[in-house]
Amino acid sequence: MKDNKRFNNILGEEYELFRNAIYYYDELEETIAREVSLFIDKDELILLEIGAGSGITTDAVLNKVDKNILIKAVDNEPKMLKKAKEILVDHLEQVDLIEADIVDYLKDIPDSYFDGVYSGWTIHNLDTEKRAGLFREIGRVTKKGGFIVNGDKIAVDNEQKHEENYTGYKNLLKMSTIAHLDGF
Repeated sequence: MKDNKRFNNILGEEYELFRNAIYYYDELEETIAREVSLFIDKDELILLEIGAGSGITTDAVLNKVDKNILIKAVDNEPKMLKKAKEILVDHLEQVDLIEADIVDYLKDIPDSYFDGVYSGWTIHNLDTEKRAGLFREIGRVTKKGGFIVNGDKIAVDNEQKHEENYTGYKNLLKMSTIAHLDGF
């Protein structure tokens, strides 16, 4: 089995390089949080965060939402979860930080368990087969009428297409990018 731990033992200064290298990083975090908050219309929702990382996206979501929600934040890197625990110290009663491979974790979750799913800067790290498995599991574990919000990056070989995507990517930060899950 291929090891999908692309950030194995990387944290701190090296991980911050990613943030510094990506234009509109902070704006995308805020966009994800804002879009998630649009679906939080009742208390006691259970959300899944794919790729908790250092907790930046989790913190942004919890600071945007004033409801009693529980977030299951999954990451396969213990150092990242340790950092997330530090960043989320004021929210730990609302977050379960889970060290696991996301697809393996979801296989043990009952059908229609989560009210919504969100992720930032994560899914691109998975190979094509793993991504397909992840999306199958997301469809299975998300309640009908639930939601998914994903902010990520893509790469293409064609320079013109890359420029078009980059321009589109910047524009996406100015508008909603959400898909309702009404049963995959």
